[in-house]
Amino acid sequence: MVCGAFAAHLWLVLSRQETKAKYPKLKRVDLLTMPRAPGNQTCFEGSSTQVVVERFIDEAISNVVAAYPGFVFAAPKFYAPNCDVFSFGGPHFSTEGLDVIAKLYSDCYANEP
Repeated sequence: MVCGAFAAHLWLVLSRQETKAKYPKLKRVDLLTMPRAPGNQTCFEGSSTQVVVERFIDEAISNVVAAYPGFVFAAPKFYAPNCDVFSFGGPHFSTEGLDVIAKLYSDCYANEP
């Protein structure tokens, strides 16, 4: 995971100009984690830890945001309303859970320009 955050940072450093050239209207990049389980805790004993976003991921996003002010932004943290959205405690969503998670995003971004 730390390598992934480093790779994201490196990508932004090396390709920002290329990306801006390819997408000249690009004004911002939002870094978004996966939806977190309620309270950012595992759902039950023995369930997947992949429903938890580790602190170092949030810190890595903050570092990239700080390195590119006005261009890279941290998206809101999304929390599942309950563990029923996950199949067998995660990390994958149940069929019904997909609609619940989609609504979380929709409600947040519905008023974005």
